[in-house]
Amino acid sequence: MKVKALLTTEQERSDCTLQAVINGVNRGVIYVDNPHEPLMAVVYAVGLRFFFIGGVPDKSKWEELGDFIFNQLKDDSFTLCGGTWFSASLYHEGWKNVLEQVAAHKGATIEYDCTYQRRFDVHPDRGLPKGYSLEKMNAAHARNALVHPEFIEYWYSIEDFMEMGIGYVMKQDEDIVCVCYSCSVNGNEHELYIATFSDANRGQGLATYAAAAYLNQCAKRNVIARWTTDEANQASKRVAEKIGFYDPFKVPVLECSF
Repeated sequence: MKVKALLTTEQERSDCTLQAVINGVNRGVIYVDNPHEPLMAVVYAVGLRFFFIGGVPDKSKWEELGDFIFNQLKDDSFTLCGGTWFSASLYHEGWKNVLEQVAAHKGATIEYDCTYQRRFDVHPDRGLPKGYSLEKMNAAHARNALVHPEFIEYWYSIEDFMEMGIGYVMKQDEDIVCVCYSCSVNGNEHELYIATFSDANRGQGLATYAAAAYLNQCAKRNVIARWTTDEANQASKRVAEKIGFYDPFKVPVLECSF
C-alpha cells in the first residue's frame, strides 16, 4: 500500500494501532493528499487517535489543514463514534510544530502517551475476590450493553474479533464489570484495551487479574502485547507495572477540543 511508504520512523512502523488501520484489520479512515501518489496522509483509528504521516505542509497550506481538521475530521469523528476531542500522535518534530500552530486557537496542549510491551506469563499477586468470576470473551460478551459501544469503535465485526482477537471479562454474579481485550491487531502484535465499568468495582484488582489472564493467553499464542496509556493516568500505569510491563517509550500527543 502506498500509504505504508510514508512511514519513515521506527516508532511509526512499530505502532500496532496505526498498522492495524492501514492493513484494514481495525476500524479506521485514511485521508491522503493525492490518491495516486500520496505525499502525506492522516490515519484515523476510530475512537482512539489520529496519525499525521508523510511530508509536512508548508505554511501556505496551514489554513487549509486547519479547515480540514476542524471541519472534515470533526464531522467524521462525531459521526463514527460521537467523538468531540482531537488527539493526534506526533512521531515527527515537523508535524508537532505545524499542528501546534494550526490548533493554537483551540488551546491545544502537548501530553505524552506511554506505550508498554510484554510477552511473558504473569501471575496476579492475589486471588480473585469472592463473588467474581473470569471468563474468556465470546460473542455474547461483545454484544453486552456495557461492552458493545466501545467495542464496535475498534472492530468492523464481532466475527473479526473472534477470529483474530483475545479477550477476557470479569463478572460479578451475571454482570460484566471489567473487560480486557485486543482493540488493535497487527500480525502477532496486539494493543490491549482495559476498562472497569463502575467505581464500586475499582480498587479490587479486577483489571490486574483480567490483564494477567489476557497476557498469559498472548504468551501461549506467541503474541506481543502492547498497552498505551497517557502519562498522567497513574492508575493505569500502576496496573501496567504490576503485571510486568516496563520501560515504556513516550510519544507526544497533541490534544484539544474540536
